[in-house]
Amino acid sequence: MRTIRMRKYIFPLGRLIALSVIFIAIVTSAVISVITVLKSDKEPVTENAATDGIATEQSAAEPTITMTEGDADTSPAAVGTPAEPDPPSHEGKCSAKDKLIGLEKSKLPHLRRLAEYQNMCDSFVTDRMMYFTGFPDSDKRAINLANAVAGQIKEFHRHGVSPIVILEPTTETGGYVRLSKIASGQYDRQLDTFFVQLKKAGVTEDMLGIWVPYPEINIPEWDAAGFKPGDFSTIVNGFFGIMRKHYSHAQGSILMNAASFDPSDTDYAHEQYIRFDQYISGIRPGTVQSFGIQGFPYKPPSGDPDRSAMTTDKFLHPELAVQAAESMGVTSVWLNTGSFASMYSGNGKLVSSASERSIVMNDILAEAEKLQDQGFRVMINIFAENKSGTSENIDWSYGNLTNTKNPYRAILFDFISRTADNGIGLSLFNE
Repeated sequence: MRTIRMRKYIFPLGRLIALSVIFIAIVTSAVISVITVLKSDKEPVTENAATDGIATEQSAAEPTITMTEGDADTSPAAVGTPAEPDPPSHEGKCSAKDKLIGLEKSKLPHLRRLAEYQNMCDSFVTDRMMYFTGFPDSDKRAINLANAVAGQIKEFHRHGVSPIVILEPTTETGGYVRLSKIASGQYDRQLDTFFVQLKKAGVTEDMLGIWVPYPEINIPEWDAAGFKPGDFSTIVNGFFGIMRKHYSHAQGSILMNAASFDPSDTDYAHEQYIRFDQYISGIRPGTVQSFGIQGFPYKPPSGDPDRSAMTTDKFLHPELAVQAAESMGVTSVWLNTGSFASMYSGNGKLVSSASERSIVMNDILAEAEKLQDQGFRVMINIFAENKSGTSENIDWSYGNLTNTKNPYRAILFDFISRTADNGIGLSLFNE
């Protein structure tokens, strides 16, 4: 058997002791690191607690460094503590952005309500809100309406919020302006006066937001006597032609109802989910910068499941928006929608469960993500007003936002958070 000479593997005693000390130090450091990692996995640490822990460890190992204001912190990082990923910057919040300041003191109910959403989220929610106005059907009305709208828009702007201005063909008394008269140019002078006065009242182009004239033109709500679908292109072209004489870079959009109806169908019984070509084909290129589609979940009073529309393929039909946007050459699409807490009253009242509302909101978000995948910039306007005390008799709101046990609150919190995470624009309507 071969004899192995061991002499060359034997170190002097002093060197052996030194290496032993180093080895023990390395093992000790490793054990401490493992214990620290295990402890951090078991015990949640707040942002402040984590910062305090690092400072304490550093102060034990390093000399105290006094910093004056403006100095850079050059303290060495703690040795032996493995780096851990930061928690999401909006953990426990809807987004990583800070709240808009001062909304609760605004004279506008829209903005005070936005403050409530921010308090629920403990963060920024949105800087867009939908705002409705009527039509300048007389010279006097044009001036008075412009002054009123200017006050609202400037208040939005003062608080960092951009409006989506929905201009409906309604009179001061709540009646309807005949659409065929608008198409024939009978109100061009009043529209011009309106924008002249809006500018005089101090509204600048950066305050305007997005303007949406004559929304849902394909429902039997308006005074459509003598009005044909092709006339819609005429009134849209005319509106923005006048507006851009005074605001050359004004942002425009149109909003179509997902379901189209014959003007004589006053009970909304015969909806058709068809392309919007007959309405939009004559709109001049560049007139609008986005296309909006509107649809809301629905249950009939009878509870007939064949008449229910509780999924987006039945009430929203985003594929129609895609067809329209592509034909118009626009790359921004928005959805005007929501989910209801209840509809109708008395014995016929229908209430949505938290589960039903959650499914609807998830469905809406999934459609927005599909639109993104097709290359569109996407925004969702959530209709969130309680209108149960009106003729509409539907509660679109999400209940008491300060009550953490309110299941609707949790649904809304989740929805807002996910739009922020997915880069989907958000707007709210709640006057």
